[in-house]
Amino acid sequence: MDERLKVILEADSFEWHGGRSALTRDARRYNAFTIAGWLVLRFSWEDVMFHAPDVEAVLRAAVAGRVEVACPTCRPA
Repeated sequence: MDERLKVILEADSFEWHGGRSALTRDARRYNAFTIAGWLVLRFSWEDVMFHAPDVEAVLRAAVAGRVEVACPTCRPA
């Protein structure tokens, strides 16, 4: 999570996100963050573990497109 850029990363796997209740919980959390102006990037476990360059490219593009926001609880960069 980057509070200054309002970017959240999630790595999903079937082990932790495969059931109906997990899907409902994740969708509600995603929607709440989105409404609050956050960019939520979701990656599969396989992408994180086996396609790191692709994940990095997405992260770099996301960061390049975000504008820092005031964050009273953040430490200076």
